[in-house]
Amino acid sequence: MQMCLETTFEWCAKNHVSKAVIFTATGDGPLYAVKNLLPRPDLSGVRVIAVTPPFGRVYREDPRKKDSPLVRAGIQPAMKQLLSGFGVPVIAAQLPFKEVHGGQNEQRSSEWTKVSQALSILGGGFPLCVQAVLVACDAGEVEPGERVAALTADTSVIVLSSRTETFLSQREGLLIEHILCRPGRYDISKAEHEWLPRMWRTEIEPSPAGALTEGDHTALPDNDGDE
Repeated sequence: MQMCLETTFEWCAKNHVSKAVIFTATGDGPLYAVKNLLPRPDLSGVRVIAVTPPFGRVYREDPRKKDSPLVRAGIQPAMKQLLSGFGVPVIAAQLPFKEVHGGQNEQRSSEWTKVSQALSILGGGFPLCVQAVLVACDAGEVEPGERVAALTADTSVIVLSSRTETFLSQREGLLIEHILCRPGRYDISKAEHEWLPRMWRTEIEPSPAGALTEGDHTALPDNDGDE
């Protein structure tokens, strides 16, 4: 977490980005930033905004383990007051891509869940960064089109912001400008992925079954398939 925060704040200071939206379940990340980074003269111009899940939401302490203890999300009142003293707004909200109860059957569903799953090919923190910016913009802490940093413990991006309602707009939608940090291995968001052990390996290994090898073009069409 600390390395991701330091990398992001230093980039922001050098590239005239004045706001950092931090997704946090406990408030530890924003607190580290205001205590250890903002006192530095070169980083003092970056304003911290904290976004957190709805207070009391239940989740697994370790998402990689199905039997991990259940804990409740939300920044505790004492932490919230402490952050407020540093000028950090804390926004607690339902994340835009999260499921909601469907009524009588009590099942959670949302078509936006697929958006989160698609973004997670860059790691589980990537969709959280995007949603944190949408929430901050909806709350008025970030202006539509404003260039800000968004980060979690292991992921950091620079975006041009948008509200949730215009997220996918061709004219006013959110834009990713830079990816500053991301996990080297997706051992949380994709812990059960069959090919995870192959990431960042340098030795040569056999191709997956059915994969094309050099010189084998029999399965390739002459064009993109449009005839």
